[in-house]
Amino acid sequence: KNSATIGLSTSKLTATVTKDMPRCLQKLVQSIKSAESLPVTLSDGRIVRKPFMYMGSRYLATLDREEKEFKTLKERFREEREKRKMEKRAAGVNPGKKTQQQKTQPQKTQQQKTNPPRTPPKRPINTAARN
Repeated sequence: KNSATIGLSTSKLTATVTKDMPRCLQKLVQSIKSAESLPVTLSDGRIVRKPFMYMGSRYLATLDREEKEFKTLKERFREEREKRKMEKRAAGVNPGKKTQQQKTQPQKTQQQKTNPPRTPPKRPINTAARN
């Protein structure tokens, strides 16, 4: 582990990687494509512009496929999350907020529902001791 990941929970680390992955993939593809414009010096001293070395290769195709799959999965998860929210709203449950009644009333346990609250026994007032 490096010092940046120590102390992060798995879910936070996963969220960070998921959030940063498209940006990192885009930077990688840009850096690979920028190699096309760099000249190459041959062993005999001639400087030539090389063709893009990954053009049409399986490597670049894999990068593109993984990026498309990631975007597709991300979109599908977003749609499923929205669908669940809509279903809850249609059922009359607001998934993110508690109603005012839920906020003010404490949760009752099963015992509290079935048994009435016990009242302490009344003590007789000793009037003779007061005089």
